Amino acid sequence: MILSSDLSPREKVGLLLEVNPERAEELGMKYREHRLLIEYLGKRKEYEKVIDIYRASDGVGYLTSYVCEAIKATGRFEVFEEILNKESPDVAFLCAVELGLGERIIELFPEAVERYMKGPLPRRTILNAIMLIEDELMLILPSIEKLVEFEVAKKNRAAYEFAAELLKLVKKADAEEYERLMEKLKKKHPRIKVLWEILERTTT
Repeated sequence: MILSSDLSPREKVGLLLEVNPERAEELGMKYREHRLLIEYLGKRKEYEKVIDIYRASDGVGYLTSYVCEAIKATGRFEVFEEILNKESPDVAFLCAVELGLGERIIELFPEAVERYMKGPLPRRTILNAIMLIEDELMLILPSIEKLVEFEVAKKNRAAYEFAAELLKLVKKADAEEYERLMEKLKKKHPRIKVLWEILERTTT
């Protein structure tokens, strides 16, 4: 009845998943309903199937969270190369952070900062990325410096607090670079009392 109905392919696959998952998978692959299948199978933790379906897809956007979970469960980290090719820079960066891929985070970080400055990426993702590569933080210092200056220029408390968190990580990695950045900020923004109060409280 489902197959012979006037329902859309997506609706047919969705209904079949409830009554005949195997047939739904076949039909879903035929109609390229990869997102629907990955969400269904990801929730069921059928990791190998999730990866196989993803490899047949053209990308699934933020549903790659299921793909990342499958990669971690199966150890098939080579699939990240497909994520790089199929997904947006934001999604690829989020996946690199979720998978803890230090070298990829360093490689993608400058572009991620540019993307963050335009809006899509959350602050927590940026911080998590930096914390994952603390030992090699100096490799991305120019991007962190750009990010700190960008936040301070917003002139609001939340931005100052984020800048302070970034500076605290720089201080932990290299005290001299931290002092250099602090001096630069003092010269550029000497009158922003709230900023200096937050910095003194957060980075001491």
